Amino acid sequence: MTIVWSGLGMGALYALVAFTFNVPLAASGVFNFAQPQYMMLGGFLAYEGFRLHLPVIVTFALCLAVGAAIGLVEDRVAIRPFERNTTSRAALVTTVGFAVAMQGVAYVFWGTTPKVVPLAGSGTTLDVAGGRLGALDLTLVILAIVACLGFAVLSQRTRWGLANRAATTNPEAAQLRGINVRGVRWLSFAIAGGLACGLGPVVAAQVTASVDLGNNLLILGFVALAIGGFGSYLGCLVGGFGVGLIQALGARYLNGDWAFILLFAVLVLLLLVRPSGLFGTKRLRVI
Repeated sequence: MTIVWSGLGMGALYALVAFTFNVPLAASGVFNFAQPQYMMLGGFLAYEGFRLHLPVIVTFALCLAVGAAIGLVEDRVAIRPFERNTTSRAALVTTVGFAVAMQGVAYVFWGTTPKVVPLAGSGTTLDVAGGRLGALDLTLVILAIVACLGFAVLSQRTRWGLANRAATTNPEAAQLRGINVRGVRWLSFAIAGGLACGLGPVVAAQVTASVDLGNNLLILGFVALAIGGFGSYLGCLVGGFGVGLIQALGARYLNGDWAFILLFAVLVLLLLVRPSGLFGTKRLRVI
């Protein structure tokens, strides 16, 4: 059972990465490759906050504010110049460039040495259903469930969610109906940046803060989103947990290399059967 809990803990982390990918994707149709770097930044900000003995709530608030502000900057410099060309794929490239820039800034300020974030619960384990589960793993599982299910409800049952879907599916028609498409997009980047940076302290407390953290989360977070389905918050949750369980069970009964081969084999087979993923939106327009 410990292996299952370990897989769910890792899967929750991947689900949260997929979730932060999905916020701007579902609202603007833009896949933001820089999204995991906000978690990396949040980890370093938490390290500085604890080093300066700031209250925990102040540290988290700082991460949320800084992440939201940088999200607005990214939308302005990396996305907005291409908003009139709906067939352009340049935004994919510019988000990669923004990710590299964020990583470069982190390297200048914090170097390559990983930083330990001493968040409460680090190193604590719990006995649950015959297995051992880390306290931070449980925290990540709860955060993943609350975030994904909460945004799934918001996207389906609120005017904000309906406006996001309309702005992605048909921005011209949405504008004619009075929806501020540009406002919807920049708000989604601010929300995604703030939430990802706010999650950074918990993630860094689990795996340490390092300049490579964003890159390490990128691939498996993308796989979780692809399995669950682009545009679906429920898919982020299912895909993340699925990736974590496959990785944990594969590492237990196979060696580490074969675990990744098994994971990507599952991804390829699933996409052959369901190209949009388990819960994906087939008509989602991605630029």
